[in-house]
Amino acid sequence: MTLETLRSLTAPDQMGPEQRAAAAELEPCYERMKAAFGLDFANDVWEKQARVNEFELAEAFARGFRLGGQLALELCREDGPVAT
Repeated sequence: MTLETLRSLTAPDQMGPEQRAAAAELEPCYERMKAAFGLDFANDVWEKQARVNEFELAEAFARGFRLGGQLALELCREDGPVAT
């Protein structure tokens, strides 16, 4: 199982209120960019930014997953905080 598979399985089904608000703030900027530079350019920028975001999300997930694994291992140690 890859980290991408794990990330997709644990991703929320829908945007939360803060993410919806941020997306709503972004939409007028995209519309202005389309008006100023044209649809092709605006879509190109949008797609390239989305690609950058994919890398950032994958890196953040991998770091969190690694931290979670380290914490789980620490808790399971014989002399760990929940040792029996």
